[in-house]
Amino acid sequence: MADGRAVERLDENGRPIVAIQGNQLDAVAHEVERRVAAHQNVVGQEVAAIVAQLNDHGAQLAQLGGLHQQMHEVRQLLEGMAVQVVANANANANANANANANANA
Repeated sequence: MADGRAVERLDENGRPIVAIQGNQLDAVAHEVERRVAAHQNVVGQEVAAIVAQLNDHGAQLAQLGGLHQQMHEVRQLLEGMAVQVVANANANANANANANANANA
């Protein structure tokens, strides 16, 4: 190691250990920083894509919620119309029965 070169040896698990002399340490530190920054950039992009998807899904859920509310309102209108149709049919039946009774009287 006296000549500034890295010396490689293996740890107890057989993985390489590299001892580095001082002047190489800065270069290694810069490379580590560069790799970490690149990895953070990739992770940041992936997180941004996931957040965008979640925002899209949130918007879709909001639309579905609005549609559900509209469907509920339409159902209420239809139920009200059905009640009115039955009431009108009953009123017509009563009017017809009265007219027939008066005609037969």
